[in-house]
Formats: sequence, structure tokens, C-alpha cells
Amino acid sequence: MDTVTAEPFLKEALIAYIGNKRRLIPFIRSVIAPLLPSLPAKPTFLDPFSGSGSVSRLARAMGFTVHANDWEYYSYVMNRPHMTLSAGDESLLFDHIGGLSAVLHHFNTLPAVPPDDEYLAAYYAPESDEHPDIVNERMFYTRRNAKRLDAMRTELERMRALGTIGEDAFYYLLAAIVYEAATHANTSGVFKGFHAGFGGKGKDALVRILGEVSLKPLPLIDAARGTVTQEDAATLLRSHSGAHYDIVYLDPPYNQHQYGSNYHLLNTIALWDKPPVNKQIFIDGKKTNKSAIRSDWVKTRSAYCYRQTALAAFRDCIDGIDARTILLSYSSDGIISEKDITAVLSAKGEVSMVSNEYTRYPGARKSIVNRTRNVEHLFVVNTERRHTPRRINGGKVPLEKLRLALTRTFLPESDHAVFHGSGRTIPIQLSHRLFAVNTEEVLTLLTDAPATIIDDVLAFVMERTAANAHQEIMCYLRVLTGAAYIDDAMATILARIPRLYARFSGSRDKADFVSITQEISTFISDRLSRRDYAVIPAAGAVIDIAREKIHDRYLDHTNAQFVTHLMHGIETAMRAVTV
Repeated sequence: MDTVTAEPFLKEALIAYIGNKRRLIPFIRSVIAPLLPSLPAKPTFLDPFSGSGSVSRLARAMGFTVHANDWEYYSYVMNRPHMTLSAGDESLLFDHIGGLSAVLHHFNTLPAVPPDDEYLAAYYAPESDEHPDIVNERMFYTRRNAKRLDAMRTELERMRALGTIGEDAFYYLLAAIVYEAATHANTSGVFKGFHAGFGGKGKDALVRILGEVSLKPLPLIDAARGTVTQEDAATLLRSHSGAHYDIVYLDPPYNQHQYGSNYHLLNTIALWDKPPVNKQIFIDGKKTNKSAIRSDWVKTRSAYCYRQTALAAFRDCIDGIDARTILLSYSSDGIISEKDITAVLSAKGEVSMVSNEYTRYPGARKSIVNRTRNVEHLFVVNTERRHTPRRINGGKVPLEKLRLALTRTFLPESDHAVFHGSGRTIPIQLSHRLFAVNTEEVLTLLTDAPATIIDDVLAFVMERTAANAHQEIMCYLRVLTGAAYIDDAMATILARIPRLYARFSGSRDKADFVSITQEISTFISDRLSRRDYAVIPAAGAVIDIAREKIHDRYLDHTNAQFVTHLMHGIETAMRAVTV
């Protein structure tokens, strides 16, 4: 299928998503396309971690019969119509009730449900869009959009129960609703928190957030119909033992972020099971279940999100694959090292790797220059040939490693760092004494350099950058403490702290977690005492992360009590400045 015809299918109705490969589609296509001539006339493609479905859609558009799978129900909902329906099916689904246009108009003009039947409007939106209580009300949606979503989901369930629509029509409309719910949320993409006020501090997403929820036709194509399942990837691969695929594409979680908790509200809207939720965030003066995360999200807790279990889960997954070609997407800041990935994949066949820079999500475009740049690795395993280490990355590993090292946080000693050695001078310019801003210039200066010199520069950079999350947070706090006030540039640094804080997971990290919690608490309390309101979003995120760690029994009783005391102190300071 030509690119123009497939473009809406590849780009539209894709939810904003951690790890979404939409921007990397041209890169992934460039790797898959050369494989096509050697494949059968009707090639098969398995995507066990399909997520938003962007790569499954690409494979279908390229002529594959696709099996898309994901453990999360909202992902199943989004993928089902796009994998199993074809252009023209809309008439079969909706002509008996007036056609698709009439059905969409019906949903887009529904009256509000009675107040007693409200769910999203009652628990996930403020009483007033004009005068919301940003301390005690959830603000995932405007009240107007929450009421529209309540009406749409209620009507869809009614039509299904009456038999007015079949299952394919049900999932078509449900996917359209979930997409709108994801698009018009008052968040930066994930649902573990919401902006304090619509649009947040910068108000840069206000048009999207305030825009009206309105269902639109899904972009379907005329191509081989696929299948969709909702299973744990390892379980899926075991159940498909003996099934052979031409290509298996893997895009497992690569960091600590759990999709079940990050997108809990999309699952709630998709399931429409209305789990009980407290209406007010503060109960007896204590913040309670601020983000109203479903308690059953743990059913899809991924082993890939923990350093202790990620490698074993990956090995188990690879062992269960029978495919001519295995493709693995993995980010440069992933939990599993490139060395370990290569070792596991090598048991399956010849491994090569290509790389592409991309911008982190969510909120990465607001961050400071190169700190937001990751390298996306695409490992390619030819199972019909044996692995030889020399093929990895075509000999470009040293420069790729240096590129990755230059995304690290520098110890804030100076506005620049200069390497002198082997007759070369390599200046590294730093923004806010933390972030390299001339990475491409550095790499250009070393393009033809021997690997030994690149290794020397790499060692120079590693010695001057933070080695772990604890050190990195301390670097940020040092710079932030010296700032007279939190301006936009400082705010982007501050926003990085909760994401790093959430990374603490291993038993060796526990002492550092308690120590850094005290440092963060001291900084936030000091800023709040100066009425520096810019720290409030980060303060709320830190409290949520700390409480999640305590809930998961990450800390022993004594340290849990100490951290709880610190969080109570932050909350007290927040209430003092927001009253």
C-alpha cells in the first residue's frame, strides 16, 4: 500500500503514549522494507506489546497479516477495529441504524445523564470549570467533557445490551470514545496526575484540553485482516508455541513506568465498571487517592519495569519466539543493558542494530535541549544465521555510546568541559552547567577518530556526569537551590526530579531513597516558605511516589514512618500557601 493512502491509518486516532512509536514509523519502516522481498507473498507479523498500535498498523499497511496483543484492555480496544476491520466495513456495521454518520451525530448530540448516573463528572472533574478547587477536586477533564463522556459510555452500553449493535460496532465506537478521552485529558499524557488548573502552568495544551469531545470516523484501510488479543506477552508466546511468524516485533516496557497505573482511567472508561472513588481528595485533612488509580492495576504489573526481574522476563520472552526475523525496539535509557540484550538475542541468531534519536515523552519537548534526546535502538535478529559480534551497529558503537553519554547530567562545576588528549581538543558546552548542548559538534569532531580516542572522550564524560538517580537529583537540587526563583528553565529541571525519584527500586537503593527524600523535602519546604508556587506540581508528584513506595512495602517500618513524616511536612507547607 502506498504511503499517501495509508497515511491517515498510520497517524490518526493514535493515543499519546509513553513509548509511542508514531514519530519513529519512518525509521522502523526503513528497517522492515528491505526484508520484504525475501518473505512469503502473505507474510505474518506478531506484535506482543502492541500498545497504541502504531507499529501493528505499519505492518498491516505494508502487507502483513498482523496479530496485535497487549495486556492492557484499553490497548485491546484501540487495536481491535484497526486490525480486524477494513475500509467499507462501516456500512455493514451501521447501515441498519442509519449509517455511521448518523450514529456519530447521535453520540455527539446526546443529552447529559441524570446527576445520580454521573461518574466521570462526579469524580474526575470539578464542579465548576470556571472556578475549580485545584486543591481538593480532581481535574482530569473539564466538567463539560466529563459529562459528554458519561453520556457516550452510558449510551454505548445501552445499545450493546439491547442488541442494537454487534461486537465489532461496539468496539469501533468504544475505540473512538477512548481516543477522545485520551486526547482531551488535562494531563501531559499519563493519568497518574493532572494539571493544577486547566492546561497547567504553561497553558500550552489548553486548546486540546478544552476542546470538545466529539467522535469521528476511525481511519481504516483495505488490507489483510488481523487478530487482536489481550494477554501477558510471555503467556501469549507460550500459548502460540509451534506457531511460526515471519517477523516478531518486540517493544516491551523499558523503564519503571507501569502502564496499568499510568493509564488507569482509560481502562476505567473502556471497562465502564465504575470502581468506587472518594469524591474529595482530602479526607480528614489527609490527601487520599489523589489520582484515583484503580486498585486492580497490579494485575498487569510488568516484570520489565523492575531491575531485578526485567532481564529474566526478557529472556523468557525471547525463548518462546519462533520467527524468521525478530525486531526489538529498546531505548538507550532502558533498564536492560545493551550488552545483556545482545547476549540474549545472540542465542537466537545473527544480531545487528540500527539507532535513531528521538524526543522523550511525556513533556520532553519542554525540556532543555539534549537532555530530552534518547537513542532508540532497533535490534534485528536473523534467526537463519549465527551471530557474530562484529556486526553490531556496523562498527559505530563507540560514537553511539558517546552520544548516549552526552545525554547524561553533568556535575555542575562549570559552563563547559574540555577534553585534551591525543592531540585533540574537544569542547563540551553546557546549559545550566548540567546539559551538553553541542553533542552533534562533538561527534562531528570525532567522526574519523580511532576508537581508542573516542573511548578516552567517553571516559572523560563519564567521570564528569552523574552515575545514578541519587547523584542526578543532587545535581539538580544544587542548581535549583542557587536560583533566585523558579523560572521556566528551572521548572524544566525541577520537573525531572519526580521522574528520577520514581526510579529507585533495588534493595541497594533504599538508603539512598530515604536520604534523597530528605534532601527533596528540605528544598521543597524552603521554596514553599518563600511562596514559590512553581514547586507545587513537583511536590505533589513526590508525595504520590513516596506513598506508592510505602504502599508497595519498599521500605521497612522505621524508614516508612520517617518518609511519611517528611511527606506530611510537605503537605502542611502546601496547604499553607494554597489556602
